[in-house]
Amino acid sequence: MNLPATKFTLANESLMHCFPSSPSNRRISHSALAAIACFVAFQTATTAGAADRPVDFSRDVRPILSDRCFGCHGPDATTREADLRLDHKQDVFAKRETGAVVVAGDPEASELIVRITHADADLRMPPADSNLSLNAAEIELLRRWIQEGATWEEHWAFQPIRRPQPPVSNEGSQWARNPIDQFVFARLQQEGLAPSPPADKETLIRRVTLDLTGLPPSIAEIDAFLADQSEEAYERVVDRLLRSRHYGEHFAREWLDAARYADTNGYQYDTERTQWPWRDWVIQAYNDNKPFDEFTVEQLAGDLLPNPTIEQRIATGFNRNHGITIEGGVIDEEYRTEYVIDRVVTTSTVWMGMTMICARCHDHKYDPISQREFYQLFAFFNQVPERGNSGFDPRVKAPNTKLEDLSRQLAESRAALQNREADIVTAQQQWEQRQVSSGEVTQPAWHVIPPASYQASSGADLVLQDDGSVLAGGKEPAQETYEIVLNTDLRNVTAIRLEALTHPTLPHNGPGRAFNSNFVLSEVEVAVATVAERSKAASGESEDQPDYETVKLAKAIADYSQQGFEIGRSIDGNASTGWAVDGPTRKENRVAIFTPERPFGNGESNRVRIRLRHHYGSAHA
Repeated sequence: MNLPATKFTLANESLMHCFPSSPSNRRISHSALAAIACFVAFQTATTAGAADRPVDFSRDVRPILSDRCFGCHGPDATTREADLRLDHKQDVFAKRETGAVVVAGDPEASELIVRITHADADLRMPPADSNLSLNAAEIELLRRWIQEGATWEEHWAFQPIRRPQPPVSNEGSQWARNPIDQFVFARLQQEGLAPSPPADKETLIRRVTLDLTGLPPSIAEIDAFLADQSEEAYERVVDRLLRSRHYGEHFAREWLDAARYADTNGYQYDTERTQWPWRDWVIQAYNDNKPFDEFTVEQLAGDLLPNPTIEQRIATGFNRNHGITIEGGVIDEEYRTEYVIDRVVTTSTVWMGMTMICARCHDHKYDPISQREFYQLFAFFNQVPERGNSGFDPRVKAPNTKLEDLSRQLAESRAALQNREADIVTAQQQWEQRQVSSGEVTQPAWHVIPPASYQASSGADLVLQDDGSVLAGGKEPAQETYEIVLNTDLRNVTAIRLEALTHPTLPHNGPGRAFNSNFVLSEVEVAVATVAERSKAASGESEDQPDYETVKLAKAIADYSQQGFEIGRSIDGNASTGWAVDGPTRKENRVAIFTPERPFGNGESNRVRIRLRHHYGSAHA
């Protein structure tokens, strides 16, 4: 945490009021206040005068040793001189042939003082070729530290938390409302600053609402707070915000980032994965004020608890947030190991606040972690049966009450519809019969019309069959257009039916000519020659190429469509899409019906041209 101490100055209400001490929030408030109080105490102490207080090892001595001495006498074994480590207590106080480095209470008997003050430049530390040196004030600090008993402290991060004594100020007691305010006021005095004036209520509710939910307050919420003149008004606002679902959504963001949450696998393909149930678990954990020990255990090993619940198993999705590759050329064991290392590093970072990754290759140079200890922790995560390529994706059906309710309602609705199905069919037939009997409409009928001509644009062979169908064979170009011409005297044609039939000569006895027995019909185009044009054709003026009028197709339906290749895509004007029928798995006859925007055909001799374009993936028709 590198925030300035002034970050904790509050304008109107003290920080304590942001974490009310009600039972539902006590676990949050106590931990947060303790962390902030320790930080402010540390900041205040570091700026106190050095001459009128005892020397503190962590604050005063360790930084000097780290900056001037650890390069040659620190954790890096490859650069260590004289087999001496000044970052280890046992080395510092051990007796050596030349004497102890530090003799508590006796600076002159301490080899450390002897060497940093030696008159001979060749023997003085740090050596001249290091380009490092100690000034008189730093030497005096080291001397005072030894004189005062050479108290040794491990890194502050590994020390038990101690509650500091808040500074006392008569002037500050009028302003401070809790111990944190006392620390804040002491620091303000030290810097020659005065507290900010109290904030107005509109500013205050905006601040706390943004802090706890990440969202601004609504006009109604501001008005309600302004109208509440009670002493508990602010606390009620905080309680309301902590009960809001947005509280968990806002505060979970930091945890999701630290835990490397993502809904895709990363690497070159970045494929999708279903990780959002774990995200929702984290949000709910915040909203439920789950104790931190449970929050920790369930994410690291919730599935290993006795009789784990579905939620506890979902919690272990924390361990599955790492990237997963599906590249064919990877070395499987290499990437499996990378996944395990990722878990070690992430776990140590988010729960221990340590850059443990350094110890993957060597003893850590800053934190007290050896390479051996890294792989001891590695062993805990090295028991998972997964692959480096594609990983291992255990499926857990996440509970979803809303989805279950919707599924139940859908099942009930389908059952009710099935019970009425016979009645609906009967009613439909009766209605159609009444329409025909009244003479308002004629009985609809399908008419099978043999083709007058048929041809393929790119070389395929089309052969007319005995049943009136046309079979494609021979050459199989990547793109092809079949043109079928029909002569008809029908009036008011309202639909065209296309049947895609299976045949023994087609691949796998399917309905298409592709190697997998499928097809993609990219566009269906219909045109009709007018009566006048037919007369011209009869007189020989344009026998082969009469002028056709386009018939706009308004709708298309089919008895089956492959996902992503729905029948409507065959009339969308885009040759790079189309209708397909899952040829590899469904080798069945298929039917599609195309409805024109308005009926065509005048009851006289008309010529109808139908073009079936197979240009899927191309940029032109």
